[in-house]
Amino acid sequence: MSMETMKTLNTKVLLGHNDKGAWHRQVSLLDEENVYPGAIPVEEIMRRLFNFEVELCKIIIERPDGRTFEQKKFYAQCPDDQDIVYGVHGDGYKGHSYKKWLIEYVEKMLGKGAEITTAACLKKGAQAFVSVMVPELFRSKHGVEFYSFLMAQTSFDGSCATTYKTGNVKPICDNTAAAMMAAAGNLYKIKHTRNSVARVVDALEALKLLELEAENYIAECDALCEQTVTDAQFEKFLSELIPLPEITDKDINERDYSTRSATIAANKREALNEMYRKDGRAAPWKGTRYGVVQAVNTWLTWEATQKNAKDGRVVRQFENMVNGRTLAADLNTIKLLEKVCA
Repeated sequence: MSMETMKTLNTKVLLGHNDKGAWHRQVSLLDEENVYPGAIPVEEIMRRLFNFEVELCKIIIERPDGRTFEQKKFYAQCPDDQDIVYGVHGDGYKGHSYKKWLIEYVEKMLGKGAEITTAACLKKGAQAFVSVMVPELFRSKHGVEFYSFLMAQTSFDGSCATTYKTGNVKPICDNTAAAMMAAAGNLYKIKHTRNSVARVVDALEALKLLELEAENYIAECDALCEQTVTDAQFEKFLSELIPLPEITDKDINERDYSTRSATIAANKREALNEMYRKDGRAAPWKGTRYGVVQAVNTWLTWEATQKNAKDGRVVRQFENMVNGRTLAADLNTIKLLEKVCA
C-alpha cells in the first residue's frame, strides 16, 4: 500500500528509460503519460513536478479570547500554490529549492550528458527526489553490465537533509546495487542551514567519484564471479538465510502459527532458488558468489514483501539505497557466503 494516493503516484512520479509501464500505473488516473522511453526531459520535470515555489510565511498565534501575536523566531514553509504548511522551522533553517538542488547542482556534478531516469514529488510537494544516470555502459570481464548513477533527495518538511548518493544499476533488471568497498565515500548530506550553499562546492568534489566507483565495482563483481559456490553450499546458504522452523505434532494438531510461518519460509526459499537457477537476472552467474548476491539482491528488490512500504516499491527502493539498507543486504549476503563456503 502507499501513503500517497494512486492519483499522486500516477501524476507525481515520472519514470524514464521505461517501456514497460509501472506497478502503480492506472490509465484512468493519468493526466498524461508518466513513463518515458528515454531520459526524462528537465523541462518536463519543471512543468509537471517542480512548478511551484516554497515561501517563508509568518506565524500568527490566536489566543482563545481572540487576541493575536506574531511568533517571530519561527516561520512556516508553505507552497505558493496550496494553502498548506510543509513544516515549521526556526529562522536558521534554509529550504533547498528543488530546481536548484536537484536539477542545477546535479548537472554541475555530472555534466550535461547525464540523464534523469526517475523524478518524484511526494507528500503534496514536501519531499522530492531524482535519480540521474551517466549513459556510459560499464562491463566487467565476466559479463556484468551496469550504469552508474547519482540519487538526490531533499525536503521542506524536515524529514531529510539534502542527500546525494552514488550507486549502480544493472540494465537487465533495474535493481540497484551499492559499490561495496567504495560505499563509505559515496554519500553526502547537507543540512538545511544558512551556510549550506557553501557546502555545495564540497559536494561537487566529493561526488566526482562515479568513474572510480565503477572501476571498484567491476573489481568487486569479478572477484565474486571467480569464487565458486557448489549446490551443497547454496542449499546450506538458503538454510541459513531463510531457516525453516521446526513443526511439532502439537503445532499440526492445533494449527499453530508456526505451520504458517514454515510455509512462508519454504515459499521464499523456493522463489529464491528458482531465481538463482533459472532467472536471467542471476542464472548466468549460477555457481558463483556473484550469482548468489545477484539473486538475493534482485529477489529483495522485486519479489520480497516490502514491509511498511508507505510510498510504494519505487520509492522504497530509492530510500533503501540512500539509507544504506541495499548495501547492508548485499554485505550480509557476502558475509553469509563466506561462512557457508569456508
